[in-house]
Amino acid sequence: MKKTLSVLVKMSLFLSASSLAIPLDAAQSKHPKHHKSSVSASIPAEGRKVFIFNPRSLNWSIYGANGKLVRSGKAVGGKGYCPDVKRACRTPVGAYAIYHKEGPHFISSKYPLPRGGASMPWAMFFYKGFAIHGSNEMPGHHASHGCIRVYPNDARWMSGTLPVGTKVVVKSY
Repeated sequence: MKKTLSVLVKMSLFLSASSLAIPLDAAQSKHPKHHKSSVSASIPAEGRKVFIFNPRSLNWSIYGANGKLVRSGKAVGGKGYCPDVKRACRTPVGAYAIYHKEGPHFISSKYPLPRGGASMPWAMFFYKGFAIHGSNEMPGHHASHGCIRVYPNDARWMSGTLPVGTKVVVKSY
């Protein structure tokens, strides 16, 4: 009986661990608003990969063509107001698709004002000039001019995983 219980517990732990999706920068995802429980294990299958940004929980998730969660992690979006441009900077809510990708050394031609120069490694553009890109500035609150910031290692992985045409969903703030 004791041996059977031990085997069942080990099998349960193995099966549970094999279905987890852990962000590449898990050690950095300690902000209290970033809860893995806010990420669904699956969504309705769409036949293509889907990237979802949830501004309320400050996280991103990627689902495979079959609708199963592949990976999730911390993200920050556009802040409510940007004093330098004197307007709201929230990431536009809606459904889009990645239409252009850049490499590890890409920099903004616009921000910071007036000449640009902000590092945007592995930028994946999904709407006008808005992109998902790597950043070491992940303060635990929305801080960008509208882009979705993720950790650089996550952005590098995403760039190799998400092809042009990948659906991007930005949920409501």
